[in-house]
Amino acid sequence: KGIGTNLHNGLWASALTGNAGGASIWWWDSYVDPQDQYPRFTGLARFAAAVDWPHRRFAPLALPPPTRGRNAPETFSDLVLTPTAAWGEKAITPVLLHSDGTMTGGPLLSTLFGPEKHDSHSVLTLHVDLIRPTTLTLHIGTVSNKGRLRVTLDGTPAGDYVFNAAPGQGGGYKSTKLFPEYGGIYQALFDTDRALTLPAGPHVITLDNTEGDWLQITTLTFAHAQSSRYALLRTAALQDASTGETLLWLQDPDSNWFNDRAGKLPSPQAGIRLTLPVPRPGVYDLTWWDTRTGVPLKTSRLAASGKSLLVPVPFFTRDIALRVVSDKQKGRVSRN
Repeated sequence: KGIGTNLHNGLWASALTGNAGGASIWWWDSYVDPQDQYPRFTGLARFAAAVDWPHRRFAPLALPPPTRGRNAPETFSDLVLTPTAAWGEKAITPVLLHSDGTMTGGPLLSTLFGPEKHDSHSVLTLHVDLIRPTTLTLHIGTVSNKGRLRVTLDGTPAGDYVFNAAPGQGGGYKSTKLFPEYGGIYQALFDTDRALTLPAGPHVITLDNTEGDWLQITTLTFAHAQSSRYALLRTAALQDASTGETLLWLQDPDSNWFNDRAGKLPSPQAGIRLTLPVPRPGVYDLTWWDTRTGVPLKTSRLAASGKSLLVPVPFFTRDIALRVVSDKQKGRVSRN
């Protein structure tokens, strides 16, 4: 649609996670220039120009999950995880699923390779801490040749699911196709679910393909596990410990090129609160920025009695940026 969402997200995510700046893009001649995407760089350029980068030692800052107002009753919805790992990518560390529905570690594998591709074999491990009992549903997409999905829960076998793509071998698939170029194997679209019950509390779940070629998990759904008190938003933040200056990008994951192409617009975000760690008590000046125009939207002043600020987030759609400067830092700047 010409709004450059993927380019925009890449610029902000890279700049505010500790990289040297906005991520470079390869497709200048086929995308940026023909579609005149140069304005996508304006917002970050203006935001960055307000920061005295040479005199700061910014480091990535981990934030508690953004929350919504607690006046409304807490409700629960399905938490759907969609794997995004590239073909052949291996699990480097376990995936940690946090209480707000966000993930760290990973990557979250989509394709689990079996012994026929032993060089690519990798076990997906998930660490979860469930506030209530739930059902985990694994949606199986395509299976190449055959596969055996073995699931363990806290080291104990919890599921053993066999899939065979060849005709006359149990079926269960929606369609299958012979691939002579791959050695005469079949690949089948199963488009089916396998589910297991999970009690509340912390658990370690492992998913392993122990037979055949490869199988694909398209989604992992934890039923009624997403609390309405958490806002499913991405945060990327940097902080300079000596001055307390903090830079933050807050982004709705639904703001992506795939949804743009499908005509699915992100919902407006309202009633969000952030707990922002600060190095010391004091008064801080906050400036919220429009990430596309690079224009300040709102300024406020908050006092921290301890080492955190409770920050109300303005109404926004897609994403918004924040710069926080301590009152003492601002005073030093004005005297120079």
